[in-house]
Amino acid sequence: MKGLVTFVTTAATWAATTIAAIALDYTGIATTQVQVLNVYGQIIGQPVFQTEVLVRVGQRQQGGGQVEFNPFNLIVSPSPAYSNANGAISIASALVSTAPTAGPLLVQYWTIAYDQATGATNATLTNPANELAFSSNLINVPSEIAPNIIVLPFPLAMAQGTVLSGVINANTVDITINGNTVDAAHPFITRIQANVTTQ
Repeated sequence: MKGLVTFVTTAATWAATTIAAIALDYTGIATTQVQVLNVYGQIIGQPVFQTEVLVRVGQRQQGGGQVEFNPFNLIVSPSPAYSNANGAISIASALVSTAPTAGPLLVQYWTIAYDQATGATNATLTNPANELAFSSNLINVPSEIAPNIIVLPFPLAMAQGTVLSGVINANTVDITINGNTVDAAHPFITRIQANVTTQ
């Protein structure tokens, strides 16, 4: 990818690098367990799904005269082949809305704490922004529309309070996301393990 900065580095070099000034892409696997309900609202299982995932750690988002206050911008998305797959997740720490009526608007979803020396990362989904119809933190959940009839997965917004923890460094991402959907009906846990993409 043009403009991608890749590193083969030691932990010490990584610690000295300002993560907000670089862009790193990773590719890996997301393993997701999510609660599924039947049409009567009863739990029918907690299946586990695996999807290919893309992760980007990059510069903080800017828009509308504001700058993302996290140490970096974090984007997680399913690879194109898995965008409609059961269990696929999408995460954005912040995005800029370019609605023509309101102009650029920075929407910050997650609050991230990052230890530059160790790569330890802890984050909380503090602003789902569902009222803006600009939800960008989603999980695909199988839906039953009639007894024993499961339809294509439906993307549901993650609930406020969903947490993320793990390690992000120059070579790997190993993070776990634990939370629920906004309807409080689909608790889930996802582990993402990805390696930096060198190009």
